[in-house]
Amino acid sequence: MTNPPPSSVKPRQSLPVRLIKGLFGVLLALLILFEEWGWEPLQRALAWVGHLPGLRWIERRIQAQPWPVRCRWCLAANCGCRMVARLCCLSRMR
Repeated sequence: MTNPPPSSVKPRQSLPVRLIKGLFGVLLALLILFEEWGWEPLQRALAWVGHLPGLRWIERRIQAQPWPVRCRWCLAANCGCRMVARLCCLSRMR
């Protein structure tokens, strides 16, 4: 029996590399699925949220501010939303 030439033998990848590649493949499949089916419902949901009276009032107030103040408002809103999300996650962990 003869051995195959060294160039045709593929080395086996280690388990962590295979797991990372598999996880990447699953995440890529979910991204493609969302891109195919998720944009339109997301746009409809955000359009509905944008029509809420309180948000329109806040948006007009922010747009009336000069640019540096507007940046501070957006930063404060971003930090506030993140803090609420983190607190919700922490409360569900207990």
